[in-house]
Amino acid sequence: MRRAAALLMLAGCACPEMRSAVSAYQRAMDARERHADWAAKSFENCAEDAATALRECELTPDQRLTLASIRIRACIETDAVAAAEETILAHKAVFGSLDADQRYPGDIAGIALLKAAHHDNPDRALVEYLRAEDRVTGARARAFLDLRKVETLIAKATWHLASTPGAGSHRDAAKRALRDAIAVCDGQKAAGALADRLKRLRAEAASRLEALGK
Repeated sequence: MRRAAALLMLAGCACPEMRSAVSAYQRAMDARERHADWAAKSFENCAEDAATALRECELTPDQRLTLASIRIRACIETDAVAAAEETILAHKAVFGSLDADQRYPGDIAGIALLKAAHHDNPDRALVEYLRAEDRVTGARARAFLDLRKVETLIAKATWHLASTPGAGSHRDAAKRALRDAIAVCDGQKAAGALADRLKRLRAEAASRLEALGK
């Protein structure tokens, strides 16, 4: 409840498009379990209004974070995976102007995804995904978090192999990361674009693990 109140307070100080985006987001989140079709339309409205506000309104960093996070969630819920990833890429730098340890109003999954993308270190990004797992509800949002986690685990394997080529400890760490990536994929029951992406990533991780010698 406090998070919802903070969202409304922040939106009340912003441009009309931000108020509209926040309202559509809250309606969609409230209705998604009982009225999926109606919630999907509200998520579409949220994504559109948030994009307009991010593009045209004068925003403080915390307002930009709020809008980016709810747009990311709205795109995820409507299976617009590419648009969610574009939003993460375009706005991950917002944490350069904010205290990353402080809590901000917005979508929990969206904020975690932005914060993880802001980190250059794969291990720090994985920590953000793990923290979000216990707090994020909704199959699509959890599947998208798993997608990014798998991508990060594969990147971690690449980093280990590039650090000291041929070193046993780095090879073992890379194998563990690839096995973890495969396990995440095997535990997911995503549908649509997310399922296709996870299937391709699993194949990549399995191929690389086989090349290293299981």
